[in-house]
Amino acid sequence: MASVLVWTYADPSWARIAALVPLVVSCAEAGDQIANRILDDAVQELALDVKAVVKKLGLSGPGKTLLYEL
Repeated sequence: MASVLVWTYADPSWARIAALVPLVVSCAEAGDQIANRILDDAVQELALDVKAVVKKLGLSGPGKTLLYEL
């Protein structure tokens, strides 16, 4: 675990972290519960971000038609 933290904090750029996505997805597909949790958490955070953007841009509310419930 310590080596992962050292690797992460050596260069915490988004691109470097994002490069791990294929590995995490592969592990999740193979049944790894931690990888599945990472993906689930990422999806939940993305949904919250989308919800915030939709509200900030005034794309939801009375008279607005959305494909999905916020």
